[in-house]
Amino acid sequence: MHEFRSGDEKTFSLVFNYFYPQLFHFALHYVKDRAEAEDQASEALYKLWERRENFKTSGNIKAFLFITLRNACLNLLKGQKNAARKFDKWKYCNCSTP
Repeated sequence: MHEFRSGDEKTFSLVFNYFYPQLFHFALHYVKDRAEAEDQASEALYKLWERRENFKTSGNIKAFLFITLRNACLNLLKGQKNAARKFDKWKYCNCSTP
């Protein structure tokens, strides 16, 4: 953990390679889009790297990654749903375009 917390890139690479496949499949379950799942998994790992000094155990890392990823996916889906709702309202209004 000391190497990870101190920013050792080799250690982070091991963490990345270990967790990325799991995170990708977890995100894919939510977002149903491979490219978006890749982006969300990568973003969760990036956030881990930014906060690496705060982790004391590998269990903390795993919990952080999956909670962060779940929240990001849910926020993405919520944003997509809101955008679709706004589009539907606009689509059916009798407004003239400028």
